[in-house]
Amino acid sequence: MYIVGIVYRQHGDHAWATAGLKGVAAAAVGLILSTVVQLSKNSLAGKFDFIFMAATVLAINRFRQSVPRTPIVVGMLAILFHRPPRAEKANTTQ
Repeated sequence: MYIVGIVYRQHGDHAWATAGLKGVAAAAVGLILSTVVQLSKNSLAGKFDFIFMAATVLAINRFRQSVPRTPIVVGMLAILFHRPPRAEKANTTQ
């Protein structure tokens, strides 16, 4: 990457360098999208998972909330929502 940076610094204003970088950027976006789809197949199983994801995106993009704080808060809410119900203690007195 260091050598690529040096070459780009010297020849970055050429059309072929710009076209090559745009092609690499498009490939990187495709790979990232493919990875997100593969990971979300298991993670986004229920309809409420999409609601939590949309709440996170809206809080960060529209309401300008802090990036570290928002996933922590939404993640805690999702954990509380998906928490299994408490099992009632068995009556041991007979």
